[in-house]
Amino acid sequence: MTISNEICELNLVPVTLFAKDYEGRLKELANFIKNTPSNSLILASELCISGYDFDGLLKSKNDTSTLDKLDSELVKKLKEALEADKFLGFTHLTSFKHEDEAKKQSQKSQERTKIYNEFLLLNSAEIFHKQAKHKLFKPNLEDKKFDAGGEEGIRIFEFYNMKIGVLICFELRFAEFWVKLQECDIILAPAMWGKAREEAYMTLCKALAIVNNCFVVASSSLDLEFSGVFLPSGEFKKEVKFDKNLIVKARQSIGK
Repeated sequence: MTISNEICELNLVPVTLFAKDYEGRLKELANFIKNTPSNSLILASELCISGYDFDGLLKSKNDTSTLDKLDSELVKKLKEALEADKFLGFTHLTSFKHEDEAKKQSQKSQERTKIYNEFLLLNSAEIFHKQAKHKLFKPNLEDKKFDAGGEEGIRIFEFYNMKIGVLICFELRFAEFWVKLQECDIILAPAMWGKAREEAYMTLCKALAIVNNCFVVASSSLDLEFSGVFLPSGEFKKEVKFDKNLIVKARQSIGK
């Protein structure tokens, strides 16, 4: 699908899901998408459908056939729920069956299959961006459950003439990534943040918006249930229309 260079009045719409199982959360997200206005970028939380492993999908890191099947079906169902002018950002569990990784796996057939926590930005027709989580949270044993994506994945990408970046949960805590994304118009921050660290998540998202003079879209669920958008000024809204002028004004106000 060829997309135009412009999109009119893009709505930034984060969502928090509350259902307690895989099928319930998928249905909840599909219904939310249906009721979201056109020209919307929806952000769901980290591992918004599966959590770490709601239904015991990862019985073995060497046997990912069930995961591969469910992952393929998940992406298919979400595309069916979306439209050409409705976009969804979320993370999911995947064995990373990208062309380059598949080639490596065929060359090293004795190695275990790698499992990643991967961010996707997609609509009904295509996937615009993929990014595997780089910084894994060791207190939750993420480094034992998953494999880390490369740091090069944390980068600015173009989307409808907007500059977008993604920091997945724990990655918010690393200032060097803020620097890599300092020219962004929008930073997406999907998370599965701990309730006990609620203030830290909101403070980091707000500070990132102020420091980088950009919109920061936040969504967390499964422990801390929180979603919203921080404007370049640091002001908080539950959802908002993207306005490039707010970025320009914020940067001009400090002489950027």
